[in-house]
Amino acid sequence: HLIATSRYPDFQAGLDEANEERLLEKSSLEYRFAHDRVREASHNIIPVDIRAQFHFDLGILLFSTTRGQELGEDAFAIADLINRGMQSPSSKLPAPNEDIADFFVLVATKALERADHVAGLSYLKLTRLFLPQDHWLNHYYLSIRLYCLLANAAYSCGRLDDANDVIQNVLK
Repeated sequence: HLIATSRYPDFQAGLDEANEERLLEKSSLEYRFAHDRVREASHNIIPVDIRAQFHFDLGILLFSTTRGQELGEDAFAIADLINRGMQSPSSKLPAPNEDIADFFVLVATKALERADHVAGLSYLKLTRLFLPQDHWLNHYYLSIRLYCLLANAAYSCGRLDDANDVIQNVLK
């Protein structure tokens, strides 16, 4: 999957080389760092000024190559990469993308089912960035699902004013 992307054409070759040098451990289709220090060193060689964009790009890349698969816990890792990329002050707003918005609603729902309302609220807030301006007209089901979950998560986190604002937005 990752080999086919034009932005990272040598990604698979790099993974294989790191595996040969025992920096990564491969099991079936999954790669893991051999040690936490290797992970830290790998992260630190990414220039600070592009780190957020790298996280965002990697999250989007992983999302696009795993679309339609049951991800389990990996869904959180992918969502967190995208989220980390969006947290930088230099981040640009992402282009509207209904598939990514659906993905974040799914991840938020999983977090809420675990009673992790803070994480669920964070994912749901991020979801709104992936919706187009006319989402109430062209993506009504996704929008109503998102805003109901958002109001519930805000309420569960004790953010009653935020929950009320979300409900008022739905009623407009």
